[in-house]
Amino acid sequence: MFDLTCERNRFPVVAKNHRGEDVNFDLYYRRPTTEEVVSYNAKLIQQKNGKIVSNVIPTRIDFGLKILVGFQDGIFQANGKDISSDPGSPDYFPDWKQLLRNVLSTTVAKFAFDVYEATKEAQFSLEDEAAETGGEGELPLASK
Repeated sequence: MFDLTCERNRFPVVAKNHRGEDVNFDLYYRRPTTEEVVSYNAKLIQQKNGKIVSNVIPTRIDFGLKILVGFQDGIFQANGKDISSDPGSPDYFPDWKQLLRNVLSTTVAKFAFDVYEATKEAQFSLEDEAAETGGEGELPLASK
């Protein structure tokens, strides 16, 4: 099932901590609106004073943070204290997005790339297609 009205989608992340260990956690996000997708793409590369200017990384960070709605509890600390993105938590850290911008900007940029730019397609082999159709008919792009 694919719920198009879901306000909190899960994005799994693997990142290295300060000791070089892999840490698995989830970021939560809302899907970008069509207007946000258009604006995102328009800001990636722009022309200024007759020159092409790349804004790829800052755009990915800004738009990634714009659609983030939180992160998994029990993963992050600041000054030795657990922090949360949930306003109802006693560990709520109001500036959590700014902290992510300052400390995990590469992770946020990759997240934005995956949400705004990366496409995933269902792929299957010609043999799978033949099995689905019972071997009848012509396969796509079949040579004659």
